[in-house]
Amino acid sequence: MTPKDIRFRFLSGMILSHERLAAMISVDDPRVVNFLAFAPNEPLLTVAMLAAGEDAQRGEIALTIRNDFKHQGISWEMVAHISRYAERHNFKSIESLESRENHAAIELDRDMEF
Repeated sequence: MTPKDIRFRFLSGMILSHERLAAMISVDDPRVVNFLAFAPNEPLLTVAMLAAGEDAQRGEIALTIRNDFKHQGISWEMVAHISRYAERHNFKSIESLESRENHAAIELDRDMEF
């Protein structure tokens, strides 16, 4: 991830060590679901998370994608997949928090009618 991607994903400029990343993906909380996208002969392309609120009717999506796979529709498909998952699990709403500088994500959110 580029420093800009990290800032957009976490809304701050943080240092992501291997240990911190391992802790972030080792969530043992049934309200948090992680989604991974792979392609043949490629390492991980994108990671997304859906975290349910206390009432399990509202969720928040967070997503990051490898820089060399941006602008290919992968994020769109991942958000669409998570939206279908949320609907099947009776979420009433889902949201995505974005930096106002992250124009691509804001456009995606608008296109997806967030």
